[in-house]
Amino acid sequence: MIIQWHITNECNLSCPNCYQNNYSSYTVWPDLILILKYIVDFAKKIKTKIHLNITGGEPFLHPNFFNLLEQIALYKKILCFGILSNGTSINSEVVCNLKKYNCCFVQISIDGNEKTHNELRGNGVYKKNIESLKLLKKFSITSMVSFTAAKKNHTDFSHVAELCASLKVDYLWADRLIPLRSSSISEIMNTEETECFFETMYAARQKFNSFFLRKTTIKMHRALQFLILKKYGVKKFNPYICSAGKSLITILPDLTVLPCRRMPVIAGNLKNETLEEIYNNSEILIKLRGFQGFSEGCEQCEHGLICGGGLKCLSYAINGSPFKTDPQCFFKKKS
Repeated sequence: MIIQWHITNECNLSCPNCYQNNYSSYTVWPDLILILKYIVDFAKKIKTKIHLNITGGEPFLHPNFFNLLEQIALYKKILCFGILSNGTSINSEVVCNLKKYNCCFVQISIDGNEKTHNELRGNGVYKKNIESLKLLKKFSITSMVSFTAAKKNHTDFSHVAELCASLKVDYLWADRLIPLRSSSISEIMNTEETECFFETMYAARQKFNSFFLRKTTIKMHRALQFLILKKYGVKKFNPYICSAGKSLITILPDLTVLPCRRMPVIAGNLKNETLEEIYNNSEILIKLRGFQGFSEGCEQCEHGLICGGGLKCLSYAINGSPFKTDPQCFFKKKS
């Protein structure tokens, strides 16, 4: 079970394609330890170990961040954690503490070459991210780079793959931009660009995932990416099926619970209900867990059952429903 926990809205960047609209300079719900107790109680109820993806905003900006990690470490039999960060607040002291509390990984976003990445995230961020990745490697903390593909930057993936390999980043993965802001709708890729992007990912994967050259593992386990693996005869892969509401839920700083940060459908709020009550009783979570069969528009597709309709958060953003076909699906039914 994965819980993506947004511990603060505060962030030192303001990226145009961010899913967050509020960058308030305060923490909406300051008592992180109380929320942690809710999560521990939930883990005990469902008798499953929970992995926490701790993020924000920028999680390192929370004044009680390391106190939280210290408390999480007390529950290592039922909890583990990774950090999703913009990579600008990482230094030797931070990395030493992450090592001390057995951080599983740190994920940093890099969305293109230096020019593109700085245009999206701010001047100097690219170089700072490289410094942070080097520090993680120095202290033997698993590093992960995420790439969010959009119309403007999808051709930059090869550069990011080369960079990750040169820095010996452990993992590189990519997903597609979800237009949660109206201004982002024009930034998403069309079907042809999506297919081209996945082809680029596969070429990089072939280059860097070989036994002798493996410095960075390029993961292709997101919605629709299996279509390219199948095209090239890759035998060992499992098509990705959206886990939102099933083995993934999200907690926001105001204690709102969502299926996924990229699918902003309110399932409940921890101010009023326990996490177990929300998980078991929320209408949207029940629908997502119980969904079987074809998404609307996928009825004639030979892959309709094994992929679940593709990227459900994108379908929700564009079509208003997570149970319709992925708008960027490029698969053409063979005649």
